[in-house]
This record gives sequence, C-alpha cells and structure tokens, in this order.
Amino acid sequence: MPFNNFLFPRKILLALFGGVFLPGCLASNLFPDEQSQTETQAVLRNEVIVSAPTGYCLSSAAPRTDGTVLFGSCAALRQTSFVGSLPHGAVVVVSVGVKIEHDLNDVFSEHLQGFFATETGHTALSQSDDANAMTIHANTIEDDVLFLRIEDQSDNFETALDRTYWRGVLPINGHLVSISVFSSTVTPISRAEGREILEAFVHEMETENVEMS
Repeated sequence: MPFNNFLFPRKILLALFGGVFLPGCLASNLFPDEQSQTETQAVLRNEVIVSAPTGYCLSSAAPRTDGTVLFGSCAALRQTSFVGSLPHGAVVVVSVGVKIEHDLNDVFSEHLQGFFATETGHTALSQSDDANAMTIHANTIEDDVLFLRIEDQSDNFETALDRTYWRGVLPINGHLVSISVFSSTVTPISRAEGREILEAFVHEMETENVEMS
C-alpha cells in the first residue's frame, strides 16, 4: 500500500524545531517574512491545492518537499489578541502523496482503516519506525475521511510537540492527503480543539479542490 511516503513528515518538523522550542521564538521560526503569509499552496504540479481555514498561515521558513507544507496559527505567531474561531497552539502539517491509479474509494473502504490497525501501519506512523512506540486511541472513517488519534512514544519525537495528536487521511484528486494537527507543549490544545482544527482543514481542502475533481 502506498502510505509510507507521506505519513510522517520528519524533515519538516526536525528542521523547523531542531529539538528546541522556546516561547517567543515560534513566530520568527515559522514566519521570518510576514508579507509572505498565505493560506493556500498548489503542490504536485498543481494537482492538489493545499488550503487552510481562516486564522492559519503557510510557513515560508519550513523546508519544502514536493507535497508537504506546514501551517501555524497567524494570531499566535503575530502575538495579537485576535483569535477568530480557532485556538492558538496548533502546528498543522499537510502532506500529499503520489497519485494512485486505482479507485481510492476502494482503498478507504477495504484497506486503509485496517492497515493502521496492523503492526506495519503502526510502524508507518511512528517517527522512529517502531510499532511498539505507537498507540492508536481512535481509528474511524467518517464521510470518506479517516480520523486517527495517535500517541507516539518514539525516543526521537520532537520535544516541542505533544506526543498525542490528530491525523486525518482523505482522498483528493486521486491522491491520499494526510493532515496532522500537532499541539505545542508551550501552548497546548485540547483533544476536542485538535479535532475541530482537523475538521476545519479537511473542509477547506475538500472545498478548494472540489472544482478540480
């Protein structure tokens, strides 16, 4: 199954945080040039538009791969009082996998949920490629979106981030898209807030790409 190539964007997170996360440094790390902030990014030869809900901005500082982009809360990073409808402390990584030729609806209904219940699936999700480090607290499919609540106890997990986080996987334009909502340890978010942010990103991605389907 073509899941491993986009499930854990290690290079993005390691390069951004480097294992060090200091209050007050996040804004300069994510957004050195405030004028470059945006909410959308075309990836993989414009086959998928990565889009964020209001209140989240695309990082121009994080290293780019062909299909992976990183977002942070604009309000928190600008250190203003404007919050909008979303909380402050989330870092969101959207990764778009290579195009899959067969019907992705079949992948979802027959394979994907079960895959992540296996040892191989746990290994694919783990930052250290160690299935024993993984605990899956939720694994459900709703409206063709797989929602995973993941706990990763890998020794090399970024210390800046809460080890338990939400991930959504959904088909868009023939690609599997992974959306990971990480909570910082400095400004943590609740389980419910993380799920709300994930659902908002899913909605924006589906809406932005509906005309391309």
